[in-house]
Amino acid sequence: MALNKNDIDNIATISRIEINDKQSNIFLEELNSTFKVIQRIQDIELANIEPLINPISLFDGTESNLREDKEVQNQSHEFINTIKKNSPKFEENLFIVPKIVEQP
Repeated sequence: MALNKNDIDNIATISRIEINDKQSNIFLEELNSTFKVIQRIQDIELANIEPLINPISLFDGTESNLREDKEVQNQSHEFINTIKKNSPKFEENLFIVPKIVEQP
C-alpha cells in the first residue's frame, strides 16, 4: 500500500492539523517507508514455523537450565546474618524498601 500526497492531505484534514507542502512530503516519505517495512514483515513465510509458546523453552526437548521456583525453609541464624549483611535495610526478618506509591 502506497500513499500519495492527496492521502496525506486528507489524513491531516481529518486529524485537524495544518501541514505545509514540505511537511506533507516528509510524512509521505516516512509513511510509505513504514508501509514497506510492514509489507516485508507480512511477506515472511511462517507456515512451517512452530509458534513459540515460551521464549525460554528449548526446542531440542531438553530441560531448561533454570532452577525450579521453590520455597526455601532455611531460617538458620547464619542464613539470616548473610541476608542482613547483603541487604541495604533488613529489620525483624523483613526487607525494608523505600515507599514507592503514596495513598491519595
